[in-house]
Order: sequence, then structure tokens, then C-alpha cells
Amino acid sequence: MPNYAFLIKGRAKSEKKSLFCWFESKSDSRAEREIMNILEDADITTGRGADYQLPVRTDFPVFDDLPAEFALDDTWCDRYELAENGKTFCKIVVAPPAPAEQQAVTTPLNEGTKLEAAPRVITASDANFYQRTLGAWLFGAFDTLTTEQSSEIARLQMDMDATYPQNVLLALGNIAQLKHCFPETIFDLVGDLKKVWPANGKSPELGHILSFAEEWMQAHNYAIPGGDRPNRLDVTAKWVAKQNPQAAAAPKLDRPAGFPFTLDSLDIEIACALLPMDFDIHEIPGPIARRAKEMVEKREEPWRQWSQKLRQVPDILTHSRATIFSLIRDAKPDLYHFPTSHQTWIDARLRGEFPTTTEPNLGADPLLDSTVFTTAGPVAQPEVKNLGDGKFSVDLEVPEREGPFYLKNPNTGKCRQIYNPVKLRALLASGYVEMTFNEYLDVSFAGGVEEVEHAPNTENTGNVQMEKTDSPEVEDGTQLPAGESDDAQQEAPSLPLIALDNLEHRIALVERKLAFLSNIGIEFQRIGLESLE
Repeated sequence: MPNYAFLIKGRAKSEKKSLFCWFESKSDSRAEREIMNILEDADITTGRGADYQLPVRTDFPVFDDLPAEFALDDTWCDRYELAENGKTFCKIVVAPPAPAEQQAVTTPLNEGTKLEAAPRVITASDANFYQRTLGAWLFGAFDTLTTEQSSEIARLQMDMDATYPQNVLLALGNIAQLKHCFPETIFDLVGDLKKVWPANGKSPELGHILSFAEEWMQAHNYAIPGGDRPNRLDVTAKWVAKQNPQAAAAPKLDRPAGFPFTLDSLDIEIACALLPMDFDIHEIPGPIARRAKEMVEKREEPWRQWSQKLRQVPDILTHSRATIFSLIRDAKPDLYHFPTSHQTWIDARLRGEFPTTTEPNLGADPLLDSTVFTTAGPVAQPEVKNLGDGKFSVDLEVPEREGPFYLKNPNTGKCRQIYNPVKLRALLASGYVEMTFNEYLDVSFAGGVEEVEHAPNTENTGNVQMEKTDSPEVEDGTQLPAGESDDAQQEAPSLPLIALDNLEHRIALVERKLAFLSNIGIEFQRIGLESLE
């Protein structure tokens, strides 16, 4: 019949020693019933609220000092412990005795000397992963572990009610580097864990412990000037701040006092950061703020993508205005087209890392191969430089856009057409909103034109035709039919004075004019050019 071995762990709070028992049995189910009968005969209760946990089956140990079959041995765990797999027993390593102890052992018995067992001492370098981790949890950094300390570690390892240290064991056990590192690394990591989540406080979630430990292991052990990775002190300080956001946000306040910072306020800051103008971010000018609010109301791009990403960051409201501006303005202008790279950039910068490149991974976004994102060449963008102290400068020495530009005055609702890029920037800074050509036609057809600027370097600009209809006559001089002249003259809005040096303007205006006259009942006959000869 096969041999079965069981470990009955004593709970740490009961101060009961763990028990070991082995015996032969015909089957697994019969062995499980047998161990419960043995415990019941010995008046030992197990399970929730009892001094012992439920029996756990282990691999059958092959050692010479096995206890008697069916016996409950409480000294077994003084000599053996479970390996990292939690099933196989291995002998507890004992350091060699000191020279004085060796002399005592070799003293002849006839001299009356009493032999004493050498104390079992485990050095930090010989301790296994569990002993290093729980030893650091109980005693801090250590060089050696005594027999009593080893027993206390073993009891804690078997105490499933100790949620915090059990979660630490599970989390750190999933990090491969910790299985092959110096003991001091585990000692420092456990010490920093207890700084983030004190041992006498609420037990943290397993996922949070694992996230902290992984980030801590990836960081430098000490600060490196110019390094692209944070050091472990910075990582610990950041996680400590996460546990107390109000205290963490206090030293970073750089916003006007008396105004709560909300997600809606964050949207305005995002919009301001996306504007290319140079201004003091702590004293945002009125026109900049108005343009930012309009960008939010219209949900313009790339504001919408930035807002959607940053609103999902749990502690985004604890970051300063300078951090938000730097995060956005240091990024590539077209980064928001690449969701994966966009999220990676945000996560890295908010962790205090400074990626050397933000080039998107085209393989991660196959839709970017579409012609929608295909351009003839790189789009010139103003270079934004961080001057520190929350100030930025914009280098506008880049190829200018070519007009015409169409702008709308948000105060009057009227529009204007200009070609001068410098004038364009000035109007945008004062609150004007850029619009499309079709939007411009709609407003201009209703008579809402402030200014029409001619294209530069246009030949014979003095003879540019200006079209203005103050009467209901059509182009060939034919008067409107009787009975319709007054209505047409009363209802037809006069077309604005618009420069017709742009062929698109001429065609669009004529088509709109013909469409209006057709709607009021006037029909036109199309004739060919040969009919005019």
C-alpha cells in the first residue's frame, strides 16, 4: 500500500507547534478519513477558529528519523521544513558549531562533561526565499537566524490568517529575479513595502504589492544623474504619496487658491496646453482661456483623445499644472493618432520617466497604413521648448501654412478671409476661431463678413472684381418677372463684398445665388457659348 504524509499547521496566534503524521493506506479518500480520525482521537480540532489548520498532504519524506506510524509528531518541523514548492520536506541547514563548542563535544565523557546540542543557526546566504522574506518581515535585515527565529518564521509561513505577509510571499514569489538575488535586496524591498503599507495597518491587495515590487525591481538602486529610470527611493516615495493623495498633492499646488481642481478644470488645462502660443501657464490670458473653453465645447481633436486618456488616470488630479503642460507639450504633435504609444507616453511621464523617443509602433496600429494618415511629407509643427518654472516658448521658425485662412469672431459671429500667417496667429490668440471654407460660405452668404484680404502677389489686384448684389437683376440684365420683383428684392439676402480672385469663391457664390433664385420660382435656361456669338 502507498505511504501518505500529512502536515497539520498550527496557527501563530495559538502558539501551537505544527504536527506531522504518516501511515499506509489503500486510497487517497481512505487516507483523508484516517488522518481526521487520528486527530479526533487526539482531541485536536482543525479548521476555522481552531488552533490548527486542516491537514495538508505532502510528499512522503525519505529520512531515517521518521516518527512512528500513525503518531502525531510535534518535533518534526524543528528539523525539517517545506521547500519552495510547498510539498517536499527538506532538512533545515545548521551552521557548523563554533570552535569552543567543538571542544566541548570532543571532551571525554569520563570527565563528567555534559554534551549539549549545538544551536541551529542559519546564515542569510544559506536561508531560502521564504526564510529571507519572512525573516525580513519579522526581524528586519539579519545575518543569521537562530532556532527560535526559524521556528517563528515557519509558524508565520503556515498561518493563513496572516493576510499581509502571506500576500507578500505570493507577490514576491512571482518575481523571478528575487529567487537569484542577494539577501539584502529582499531585505530592502520588504522594508520599503512596510513603508508604503505599515504592518499595523490595513492589508494591501495582492495586485498592488506585486505592482510595487515589479516597479521597485526595475528601478535603479540609487540615483544616476541623467538616467532614464527612477531610483528605488523615488519609487517608494511615489507609492507612499499614492496612499495619501491629499498630503501628496499639497506641496505641488500651483493653481489659484480657493478654486477646486476637478476633471472639468483638467479639460481646460489640457486645451490650453495644446495651444501653440507662448504664455505663463500660471496666469492664463483671457483669450487663451476662451479658446480653450471653445475647444472643449466642440470636442476638437486632439483635445478629445488627451482628455479621454488622462481622465482614466486614477490620481491625475494630484499632478501639478506644470506636469500636465509638460506631459502634453513634450509629446509628438501626432502622438494621439497612435493609441498604444499615446498611453505608453502618458504612463511613463506620470511615473517620472522621460522616454528618449515617442516614435509610434506602426505594427501596433494597422489602421495607420490607411490613406487617411498618408501625407506627402512631414507636417511642419512649431517647436515648443520648456523654459522651466511653468513657462514655455514656441519656435515659429518653421515653414508657414499657406492661405487663405477663414476665421470667425465669436463675439460678433462674423467671419473674415486672410492670407497673412502672422495675422492668423494674432487673431487666434485674441479669440478668433478658425473655420472651414464651407462654414465660411454659409456665414458670408448671410452677410456676416468683417474683412476680405486678397491673395498676396496677385497680378492686377487693382482690377479684382468685387461682387455685390443690391438688386434682383440677373447677370444678363433681365429684370425679374412682374409680381415677383418686390418679394425677391425683399427676401433675397444681399451677397457680401467678397474678393473673387479665388475661383472656388466665384463658383460657390454663383451656385448659391442661382439656387436661391430658383427656390423663389425663377427658372434659368442654360445656353452654350456658341449662342452668344
